[in-house]
Amino acid sequence: MVLGILLAYGAPVSLDRRMEQPRNDTLELMELPPVQGVRGRIPGRSAFMSGRLGEIVTPEDFPSANVTMAPDKYDYEGNWLFCSFDNAVIRAARIGFGQGRFLWEDYGLDSAHGPGIPLAYRIEVISRSGVQACLFSRSYDRTPVESGFDPMHLRFADSHTELFRIEGWPEMIWRFQSPCGSLAMELQVSPQGLVLWPDSLLPHNTFSMCIGACTVRGVVRSAGQEVRVAGGGFYDHPRVLAETNDVAPFGWYLYAPVRFLNGTTIVGYHVEDSAGRIDELYSAAFLTAPGGVQRWLPRLRVRNLQFDGAGRACSWEAEMNGPDVDIRYSVRIEPLALTWLWNSEASQPTLDQYLAFPLSMLVEGECTVDGVATRLEQGTGIAELLVRKGYRPEYP
Repeated sequence: MVLGILLAYGAPVSLDRRMEQPRNDTLELMELPPVQGVRGRIPGRSAFMSGRLGEIVTPEDFPSANVTMAPDKYDYEGNWLFCSFDNAVIRAARIGFGQGRFLWEDYGLDSAHGPGIPLAYRIEVISRSGVQACLFSRSYDRTPVESGFDPMHLRFADSHTELFRIEGWPEMIWRFQSPCGSLAMELQVSPQGLVLWPDSLLPHNTFSMCIGACTVRGVVRSAGQEVRVAGGGFYDHPRVLAETNDVAPFGWYLYAPVRFLNGTTIVGYHVEDSAGRIDELYSAAFLTAPGGVQRWLPRLRVRNLQFDGAGRACSWEAEMNGPDVDIRYSVRIEPLALTWLWNSEASQPTLDQYLAFPLSMLVEGECTVDGVATRLEQGTGIAELLVRKGYRPEYP
């Protein structure tokens, strides 16, 4: 959600294309009262993107303006991809970039008004031996990412070396590499359906985002080896505008994109403010299942969130619901070592300083859709937990 922003700040750091008609359960969003602020939430609508919240749209019909970079309009934008692979060696990845800045106070950090335009990108690969990562952040005098559309074109080079490129829409090619060249990925990303998430209103920032369920295939290069991968995941494009909203301070969020053995994928957020109140609009989920099933689930709850002796999340339970849909699953986090790191900062972060260290999920549960129950087995993915600095929540 905010990885690229905070990295730039310098904080420590196969679905069938034949679909059923998507079920877009947006009426429940309309029935909830809007959160008032200077801008406020317009029920059923996003502040910075076109379309209805919770309405699942095919990639061909999704407004291209929702995924086009517009640095002249927004203080921050990014493109992120969370993947889970059918591979015993390379199991999952989180890659993407964020360009721009917003007001850091919402995350408990000091305000930063330095010169230049911040850019940050990440490559994080989970293998059976641990986590390999590239964490890049730097500021530039001019907009660092070259961008265009029709088709999508996003490119960044530093010191005449191309470090990432995203090409095409809706079929995309993602190419990312570390500055040293030791860690690289080239992935073909094919969205199956996209949805506008409800806006997140923070005291100093307004955050809009679209998310797409995707199939993914390609190559990961690491330590001189090349591994072919295939699987699925979620693409997201966030936008932020720094502005004042009359809302409680941010508390924490848990973001969990997971993919199961039968091809079912679920992505969801649980968000609370500093008063311990759940953000009823943002705490939702997006389900895709075999046979082209795609559903928006306007209610998600996390239960029994547990931490290990080092204070890291180690397990939780989640339940999510929508009309004719009920999902429950349990998550266990694999303890993983950081086995390789390229970091643009002079010092190398410890695990305690590594912002939003990737949480490698092992998930089991059950999904009931239209009265038909299905076991969800061998789920995997990368979750992220972010807590406002200095805040001590009472977790569910």
